Amino acid sequence: MADTDVAEAPVAGALTGKSVVLTGRLETMTRNDAEAALRRVGANVASSVSKKTAVVFAGEDAGSKADRARKLGVLVLGEVDLIAVLNGAALPASKDQSP
Repeated sequence: MADTDVAEAPVAGALTGKSVVLTGRLETMTRNDAEAALRRVGANVASSVSKKTAVVFAGEDAGSKADRARKLGVLVLGEVDLIAVLNGAALPASKDQSP
């Protein structure tokens, strides 16, 4: 089997097995790149916020998804935090650190 046939296994980290949602405009990467990076660290990327969502990463002009997350008590973080978590940082404990 060639290396190209082997699926890359997720790397264990702060988001392993957790449901995350992206909302708003990201400045440093495309949404597809962000979703792929999140999946590489073991996150399950969802399109809508629910009580089961662990964290919402909110870029510029985040709207109703960030608002819904706050109402549900879901952790809302900004793009700087997204990059930090993708680089191995732990999730902050605060419920809202978005811009």
